[in-house]
Amino acid sequence: EYWKIVGGRYYLEKTIVGGLEKPQSIWKHGVDFKIHIADPNHPVTRGVNDFEIHDETYGLFDMLPGSHSLLTTDESTSAKYIGWAKTYEGARVVYIQLGHDHTAYENSNYRRLVAQAIQWVAKRD
Repeated sequence: EYWKIVGGRYYLEKTIVGGLEKPQSIWKHGVDFKIHIADPNHPVTRGVNDFEIHDETYGLFDMLPGSHSLLTTDESTSAKYIGWAKTYEGARVVYIQLGHDHTAYENSNYRRLVAQAIQWVAKRD
């Protein structure tokens, strides 16, 4: 059910899903990479431009079809889609892959995304 709520699935080991083999997901700590705002008109990303961040990357995971892409990256150690919005049983949900230590928290773009995500899921947008 977590997959349906969050909209993403990270594989702790090689797994068969729907008859397809999924490799173990990967992560890397301490990467400088660029974030692209996929939908600049969404309330979560409004007013945020593409930016760089120092954070962890995660790759070889799946985003649930039907999720609305908000953030992408071309970083080779990461999945392309790293932020999205969706609904689950009428509730708004936002997933942002970023935010693993103080260097991310110090990034004003990341803080703005989090603040706007809170406002959006609380329906105060």
